[in-house]
Formats: sequence, C-alpha cells, structure tokens
Amino acid sequence: MFRFGSRAAERPFRGRLAKGVITAAAMVGASVLLAGCSGGGGSNQSSGVAPGKKADIVTWAGAPQANPNWIWPFSSIANFSQTNAGDFQALMYRPLYWFGDSKGAPLINESLSLASLPTFSSDGLTATIKLKPYKWSNGETLTAQDVVFWFNMEKAEKANWAAYSPGQFPDNVKSVSAPDDTTVAFTFDKKYSQQWLTYNQLGQITPMPNAWDMTSDTAKGTCATDVNGCKAVYTYLNGQSKDLATYATSKIWSVVDGPWKLKAFNADGHITFVPNKSYSGPVKPKIKEFIETPFTTDAAEFNVLRAGNTLDAGYIPIDDISQPHPAGKSLTTVGANPLKNYDMSIAYSYGVNYFPYNFNSTKSGAIFKQLYFRQAFQSLVDQTGIIDKLGKGYGLPTTGPIPLYPTNSPLLSTFEKDKNTFAYSVSNATTLLQQHGWTVKKGGITTCTSPGTGPSNCGAGIKQGQGLEFALKYAGGSKSFDNYIAVLKSD
Repeated sequence: MFRFGSRAAERPFRGRLAKGVITAAAMVGASVLLAGCSGGGGSNQSSGVAPGKKADIVTWAGAPQANPNWIWPFSSIANFSQTNAGDFQALMYRPLYWFGDSKGAPLINESLSLASLPTFSSDGLTATIKLKPYKWSNGETLTAQDVVFWFNMEKAEKANWAAYSPGQFPDNVKSVSAPDDTTVAFTFDKKYSQQWLTYNQLGQITPMPNAWDMTSDTAKGTCATDVNGCKAVYTYLNGQSKDLATYATSKIWSVVDGPWKLKAFNADGHITFVPNKSYSGPVKPKIKEFIETPFTTDAAEFNVLRAGNTLDAGYIPIDDISQPHPAGKSLTTVGANPLKNYDMSIAYSYGVNYFPYNFNSTKSGAIFKQLYFRQAFQSLVDQTGIIDKLGKGYGLPTTGPIPLYPTNSPLLSTFEKDKNTFAYSVSNATTLLQQHGWTVKKGGITTCTSPGTGPSNCGAGIKQGQGLEFALKYAGGSKSFDNYIAVLKSD
C-alpha cells in the first residue's frame, strides 16, 4: 500500500471505497460534523432535532457514493468496507469485542463487548473467553457455539474472508473448544503477544446465531459444530447476502443481537432502522427510527443541509468550510460555523488512509513489486501540503499503521509519532528511480532504460522502455477528494 494523508474527511468511521477496487481505505483525520439544534449554531450542545423533524426520528447523511451493499459480517475483500461493517452491520450484529473506550482511546470497550477480556493459561498458549448473557432477537441465547460457528466458517472459507492472512488466525489455532455455553477456549500453536492475539485475532470474530446455520431456506446445516459442513452453509448465506432486495424481510438477517433491526432497505442507500426490543446490551436505542440517507456528491448533501429541514446529522464538505482550523489551537477546535441551524464539531476517526497496489496487474504489477518504487512513490505524497492547503488544516498525516490521533494512544510508538518515513520529497523520489535504471522525465513519462535484476536495474519483469504509467481508481462524488488526487497526479 501507499499511505495517503489523513485528510479532512467528510464523515467519521467511513471508508471511501471504489467497490471492488480500493479495498480498504479507512477514513482518517478531521471530520467536520453537524448535528441539528433548536436555535443558532453557537452552542456546543445539540438537541439532535433538525428544523421540522420529530425528536424520535434521526436522519443521518451518508458519504457520497458509499452505500451499504453487504449485510453478512463475513465478507470477501470486494465488500470489506467501513461503509458495510461500521455504518451498517455493526448496528445489528455485534462483534465479540467492541473497540473504542468511553474516552475515545483505541482500546477494547469491555462494557460494550459480548465477552469479557480473555484470560491466558500459564504457558500463554490458551485463551479462555467468557461470554456475557446476551440474547438474539429470535429468543436464542448467544452461546459459545455461536463463536465456534464463526471460527469454523473462517477456517473452512478463509479464502473468502477479507481479513485472512496466511499463518495467522485461524491457521495458528491448534484447537478450539466450548466446555460450556458461556466458555470458549482457543489453543494456539505458540506463545504470542496477548494484546496482539486479543486485538488482531480474536477481534475478528462476530458470533453467528444457530438460525444462520442453514444450507437452504428449509434445510439445517452443521457448520456450527463441524468445519466440513461449512461449505454448503457459506454458499447459502453468501447467496442471501447478495440478494439486497430481501434484506429487510429475510428470516436470516432479521435475527440480530445488536441494538437495531432493519425496517427498510433500498440498494440506493435509503435505509431505516428500528430498535431491537430484545437487545441485551447496556446502551439501548432512545429513538423510534434511525434513517441513513444517501448522496451522490458532497455538494448535494450540503445543499440539503443548507435547506435545514430534513437532515439531523451531516457533514460539511471541506470546500464549504468558511475558515481554516484556528492556528495554534487544539486539534478539536473548530472555526466558524457556516450553518445557523446546526451545531458544528470536529471528530477524528480511528484509521489510516491508504491505497493498495494491484501486485497482480499484468501491466504494472512487476513495477509495484519493487521496494524502491514504493518508497519513491510514497515520497511523492505531499500529505502536509494537502492537509494545510486543500484540507484547511483539518487533518493529520498517516505515518504508519497506527493513527496519530488520539495523540496519547498507548499503541502509538514514539518513532511513528515523531518521524514520517519517506516524507514528501521529489528529489528523493527522483534519486531512487535513477539509481534503479529509470530515466526520469519531468512533465512526461519516466521509462526504464536499464532493465535487469541487478542492484542498479529496474527489476524482474520490467521491460526496456516500460513507462511509469498506471491508473488509480477511487470513488467520486467529493470535489475536495478530486482535488487531492489532482495534486497527487501532479506531484
């Protein structure tokens, strides 16, 4: 991947994806948010009621061209987006562990998790998990077998699970057992960091109800108890998740353990949730309906906000922010509010921003596989310039795998916090390419003039005269993001 600067995003916790192309780009940086208020826009406290709206119905603006299209929490890379996972699935189906504590730190929130933190055996090989007393909306009790169901599915269909990495979960699990309905034990092949196991491995799990263990509308499956029975169940559930028109009426997807259930779903992005009256968690829904509203462009969303009578919560496109981030002020300080009927605040979503390379491209894959090229390309991303000039100061650079906000994150290393490896430098990028057999042509196409696999050659699979020319696909609908891409292309 190459890192693309934490920009002033239009929504928090929202991936800006070109479905099936940019596979996982978590939104990061400052999101300038609006919430309906009863008076002028100077207050920091919002009533949550936009003009003309009922207090028990909240309508929320979706990001441009980012409509949920996959309901099953088990998904392939094509549908593995924050839009699907965070803005849609998680409202209905709770992961085993919920991340984000009450103070905004990137830690497991045990109070909102389905299980207590795992305990480890003295040799560090076995993690034992105790489930809390949750119920599914159909009356089933959430049990240890629901956790094993997910594990069996991931083991059987790991090629279809987007988060799978060879050698890691579930490959590194020697055995899993459910000694009783509230206990699950995972024994691993060797001793690992307990935090890494909990956050990166066990954090993948979303328990699945017995009601989903089906091979057809009427035939029961055996995946929950037998890995060998998972293929037929996967085929059925995968097919059901492709059928968007049935989401709101499905007997499968209506079984939820989260606070919300689907009332209506339209593939164009109009989605209505109602409270799950059987929700066992500590934070109950307090409104009658929650409505997600789609937009094709951020300009269209902002026009609706200016009308001030339909949206309860939305976002300000960066181009419509009247003043830049106040110099010298805290990261969460906002400038002037351009809309009188809404309160404005700033939020930083927890994620890193990146584009993945297509290493299998028949045209450019051989180039992407060269480390020096990736280093040179990263050196052409002017993160600071984009944030300061185009993002009006709302945002933070992406310097590594851990977001720079919150600044006191216990997961953030001093090295990553203080140093942006391969920071913007056209000269460094030029030198790297020239040292590896490329003739750099400013304003034109740089070409390989020294093919081969030696230390001063272009590298394996790169031909004489081959140019550094390729497409970068991204989701449209945001003028500010179009501008960011134009700067990247220019550099």
